[in-house]
Formats: sequence, structure tokens, C-alpha cells
Amino acid sequence: MTEQGPLFDLKQLDELSAGNPDFISVMIDTFLTHTPEQVDQLVSAYEEGNLKRMGEIANKLKPSIDLFGISGLTATVRSIEQKGKAEHRDDKLSSEVFELKRGMTAVFQELQKMRPQ
Repeated sequence: MTEQGPLFDLKQLDELSAGNPDFISVMIDTFLTHTPEQVDQLVSAYEEGNLKRMGEIANKLKPSIDLFGISGLTATVRSIEQKGKAEHRDDKLSSEVFELKRGMTAVFQELQKMRPQ
């Protein structure tokens, strides 16, 4: 995930909601409630050597990453998914898993700032 450009783009979510701010707020809350745990589960599966489970979790993360316009992680999550399905560990997998963790953590922090206090 590059440091340039926004971490996410809510354009697709805005279109889906027809501009309804309450819907957008609920979707952000749902994302922030469930997605951090999924990311942690993916990292744990990787660390335990359970690549198949890691790939399954990556598959579940894809729609959220797409909906929230997290384009810097689109290719990464798909690569993790494919390697998990194939149970293939290569030299890049570790860096991809931790890139996903770092990038998603940054997204969570930025989205948290958008929530009403």
C-alpha cells in the first residue's frame, strides 16, 4: 500500500446508499466492528501455517475492500487469497500479509475519525 493518495474512497458506498448518510454510517460501523477481527484471524492463520484458512478469510475480506475503495490493497488481498487456496507459501506471502495488516489498520484509524463522537 503506497503512502500516496487516499487510503480509501467511499464513492461506491455513497452510490450504493443513494447518498443516505445514515446508511453510510451504519456500513462504516459494521465494517469497523467486524473487519479488524477478520484481519487478525487472517494473520493468525498465516502464522499458524493454515494457508487454506488464510485464503478463505482473504476471500471474505475482498468485498469490503472493494466497497470501501481500498484500492491500495486490492491486489494484495487477491494474491493472499490465491496463495491460500493453492496452499502456496512463497517469498512474498509474509510481506503481503503484513502489508494487508498495516494498510487495514491505517484504514480503520481513518474511518474511526469519521465516526460521530
